[in-house]
Amino acid sequence: MSRLGLGSVLRSAKLGGYAVPACNVFDAVGMDAVLAAGERLSSPVVVQVSTRALRAWGPDRLWQLFAALVAQRQPENPFLKSSAEEVV
Repeated sequence: MSRLGLGSVLRSAKLGGYAVPACNVFDAVGMDAVLAAGERLSSPVVVQVSTRALRAWGPDRLWQLFAALVAQRQPENPFLKSSAEEVV
């Protein structure tokens, strides 16, 4: 599976005439909800993390949480699969 960068996702959206939601999350529940919505709709999503959440959780812990939530889903959505491979 090839990795999809944000630029390629946004170019595809522009060409396809659709929007890509960028949802700000503060905790694991919010992150899981955003991923679930993307999976349910077979849509790409951008998971944004607030500066406050980044300071509270730390980048490594946030990345581990994100990767674990994606792995739990075993999504068929290629956007979610490739996102776990991206470097945040």
